Amino acid sequence: DGVDGAESELLMDSFVSFCWGKPDMSNRDFLRLCRDCHLLSNRFTALDADLLFTKVLPKMQRRMKFEDFEVALRQLAERKGVAMSAIRQAIAFAHGPFVQATEADAIRLHDDISSYTGTHVHGGPE
Repeated sequence: DGVDGAESELLMDSFVSFCWGKPDMSNRDFLRLCRDCHLLSNRFTALDADLLFTKVLPKMQRRMKFEDFEVALRQLAERKGVAMSAIRQAIAFAHGPFVQATEADAIRLHDDISSYTGTHVHGGPE
């Protein structure tokens, strides 16, 4: 494919990030990768991603290894009608899954230790 080593390394890092510490990728992780890397479109939908995931896996296997992932990317590029390098770059430079979480508000009586009372300040019976 003529892909340089740095891009391959970034692609592998992204694959590992989307696997959440496991050696292989689930169907849900693959769909999240497609969504977070903006690979889904009218020509390649979430259903297509699901079918592609199932198609590239050997029989009776439920998780995708990196080799299967590369086969899936080739087929994804064909399906979308774009160059394989464009797909690889979109994933390589994604830097892992997009995590959206909320942050708790500060609560004065909990976070400010100067407002603690009773045994929390003076200690328990001894």
